[in-house]
This record gives sequence, structure tokens and C-alpha cells, in this order.
Amino acid sequence: MEFDFSGKVVVVTGASAGIGEAIAILFAKYGAKLSLVGRNEENLRKVAKRCAAEKGVEPLAIVADLATDAGCETTAKQTLNHFGR
Repeated sequence: MEFDFSGKVVVVTGASAGIGEAIAILFAKYGAKLSLVGRNEENLRKVAKRCAAEKGVEPLAIVADLATDAGCETTAKQTLNHFGR
């Protein structure tokens, strides 16, 4: 079964490694506009690059700790500002 997420915005938390990374790459293959969130900036940039290579859609990489209110606010604001929704 093939899915099409073209034009959809998907926020992936924990995107810098493990399951979050795998989910990000999968959504990239399906054409989603990605907002990738993680705490490890270096790994997050690597995952963003891999996602961009899938369909040429450049993800938004957000370094944040979602265990904090500030991290959640930053993620929401940056995603809304970048994608307009």
C-alpha cells in the first residue's frame, strides 16, 4: 500500500535517532513536510539531510527538549511560522 502525505505537515519528536529517525525518513518518503524535533543537533541535521534526499522537501529541524514548556512552545511556534499551519 502506498501513502501520499504531500502537502501535509508532520511533526516528528525524537527525530534525531531510533524510532523517531525511522518515522521521519518514512514520512519523507511519502512526501510530508516535516518538522523534526530532537535534542541532539548534530544527529538531527543528519536526519534532516537524509529526509531531504528522499523527495527533495527540506525539513525544519528544531532542537528542543519537549519535557519543558519552553521546548513545546518553541516547537509549536517554529512549526507554525515555517509552514503557516
